[in-house]
This record gives sequence, C-alpha cells and structure tokens, in this order.
Amino acid sequence: MQYRSLSNGVELPMIGYGTFQIKDAAQCEQCVSEALEAGYRLFDTAASYENEVAIGRALRGSRVPRDALFITTKLWVQDAGYDGTLKAFDSSLKQLGLDYIDLYLLHQPMGDYIGAYRAMEEAYKEGKLKAIGVCNFYPNRLADLCETVEVKPAVNQVELHPFFQQENALALMKEYGVQLVYATLGPRGCRFANRQGSGEVASPAGIHVVDTTGAGDIFGGSAMSQFLKTGKAPADLTVEEMRAITRFACCAASLSTQTHGGIDSVPEERLVHNMLRTQFPFEPM
Repeated sequence: MQYRSLSNGVELPMIGYGTFQIKDAAQCEQCVSEALEAGYRLFDTAASYENEVAIGRALRGSRVPRDALFITTKLWVQDAGYDGTLKAFDSSLKQLGLDYIDLYLLHQPMGDYIGAYRAMEEAYKEGKLKAIGVCNFYPNRLADLCETVEVKPAVNQVELHPFFQQENALALMKEYGVQLVYATLGPRGCRFANRQGSGEVASPAGIHVVDTTGAGDIFGGSAMSQFLKTGKAPADLTVEEMRAITRFACCAASLSTQTHGGIDSVPEERLVHNMLRTQFPFEPM
C-alpha cells in the first residue's frame, strides 16, 4: 500500500474503497468485508450514504487492527452550523462504532459551512479527528475557507477523472497545501474508445472498448494506477468482489509514462466526444 502525508503528517492510503449508493445494509457489510480481504484499508462513507452502521459492523468483524484502517465520513448539509456539526459528528462516531475518525469532511459548501468547520476544528484539537477537510469545494469557495479558518483543510474530495480534469482547481489546491482525494473513475456508463493511431485514448490492456464502470476491470485498475503515479488518490466504488480484487491488484502494477500521459494529455472535449459516440447510456453519479 502506498501512502501520502497530509499537511499535518497524517498518512493517507493512496487508494480507497467508496461506499456511495450501497444503502442495503447486508450488501454494504459484505462489500466492505470483501474489500478488507482484498487489501483495502481506506473506506469512504458519509452520513448521507446511510450505511455507517453496516460499515462499522464489517470493520469490527475483520481482523485488521484499527490503527491500520483509515475511515473517512462526511457531514451532510442539513447539519451545517456549529451545534449541528457537533451532534452529527457524535452520531457518526456511534454509528461507525469508533473512538475517532481519521478524516471528516464537509460534504458540500452549503448552509453555515464556516460554523460547521469551526466545530470540526474543535473536534480535531480534541483528538477525535485525525484530519479535517472538505468535499466538492470549487476554487473560489476553497480559497475563501482557507483564508478564514485556523486549520486549513487537509484534503478536498472532488470529482476528477479523465473526462473532468480540473486543472485550475488542482493548481489552487497546491497553492494552499490541500491534497486532492480523487472521487471517481468516470461517469457511470462511460467508455474509452481504443482506436490506435487516431489520436484517441488507448487502454493499456489493448481492449477496443473498455467500460470504466462495467466489465472493464483492467482499465479501471489501470486508471487508478495512473492517478496514483501522478499523485492523485483514487477511491474505487464497486459492489463486485472480483472487480475490487482486480482493481486493487492493478494499482500495484507499474504503467509506463507514455500510458499515463495518454489519458491526461487528451482534451476533455475529445474524451466526452468519444464517450457519447459509443452510444452507451450516460448516468451521472
């Protein structure tokens, strides 16, 4: 497992397992248990995902020691504000069955998010949180927060994938020392066309059409491996055990610099054009 040091010295695993939309308790517990067996140690959830209890059960049922795990959860917008955040944080602790949370994020820059962040700073100083950060903050909101608060966010978890590369946002995060946490491999249903020599993206596995959220396990793992190589921490999301195992294993593989540049260097508009031309349904996550 590769790690990256956050601004406060906390070690962040470079690949995590996301649990968005896995609301069925039994399925979520099984998925997290299988991901633990596959080697995942970072698990990403949120109050709005409604699966913290199931994740807590899976963690307690594993043989992985607590200090080897990295648990991320998020504050939802209806709890924004100082008092609401303190209550919501305590609720997440109880739901997960933990004494502390490794990373706590503001899920959206809505409501009294400054007051919410002040409460997070307090919990951080008390040792109940190892690190604090934000999620879905556009550059202007992130800059405003960083200039206002005492403890700058350690991370900003945003949508970032070959179809949405966010170069300006990444530049601002670097300026403030905020680490990127990469949220997805791409919109659900997106596919990469492999047409060698036509200037379009070629998958490292040489597959003509690879579904990044369907059967394309090799490409999904390779895409995550690419982001690891460029310093971006991806979060996998799959409910299929073999896909989780394959993607995790792929992240250990070393891809060539040419392959990494192949995806990052292609303009977003061309990637989107390729995606639409494959005539597969587009379902935003």
